[in-house]
Parts: sequence; C-alpha cells; structure tokens
Amino acid sequence: MASRHVTTARVNTAGYVTHLGCEGESWSPRSARKVLEDIELGVHEYYLTDGGRHAEVDSATDAGGVYLSADTDGTARNNILDLPAC
Repeated sequence: MASRHVTTARVNTAGYVTHLGCEGESWSPRSARKVLEDIELGVHEYYLTDGGRHAEVDSATDAGGVYLSADTDGTARNNILDLPAC
C-alpha cells in the first residue's frame, strides 16, 4: 500500500471535500470518490501533516453521506478543510 501525502484539497459550496491533492504528484488531484475507494480497498492510504502532527485521512458519515475527514489537532474540526485549494 502506498502512502500519499495530502497538501491541497477542493471543497464544494456545501463544505464537502471533492478532491485531494499534492502538488507535483502524478495522482493529484484525486476525486474524493476515488480516495474513498483507495482507502476502503487498502490500495493507498492518505495523510496530512500540520505543525509536525500526522493524521490519516479516513471516511466519516453524516446526514449528507460519507465524506473524507482528518484530525491533526484533536478537535472535531475536519482539518482537510484547512488545506489550500488544488
């Protein structure tokens, strides 16, 4: 399983992540649907870092369905939303 460092994200107007990315990587940007498939099938893992803290990207569920989430700071906030746009 390849480990992919995430440094950018695209977010829609509803606040859901639609793509993850890492500048200069051939896989980037990758749709949220494909990232979820990669994680569920164990093909790739995705992670982000913030201030030396490491967090795996994982799936979460709310009333809107399944979405991508990561927690680098121990809060309920989805830290993917803090990444610059890709």
